[in-house]
Amino acid sequence: MGSWHEYVLTQGTPPEWPYPIKFGEETEVEVDVLVLGGGIAGCWAAITAAR
Repeated sequence: MGSWHEYVLTQGTPPEWPYPIKFGEETEVEVDVLVLGGGIAGCWAAITAAR
């Protein structure tokens, strides 16, 4: 596996983005507690908030 520079030099362009681009779309949520992240700290925050 090479670098981005090597990829662009051999292919000519970067690869297409595989996910849909949804600029301007918003989702509003109303919650008491919002935990962002699913690592150890996020899991502990969610468990503690549930208690």
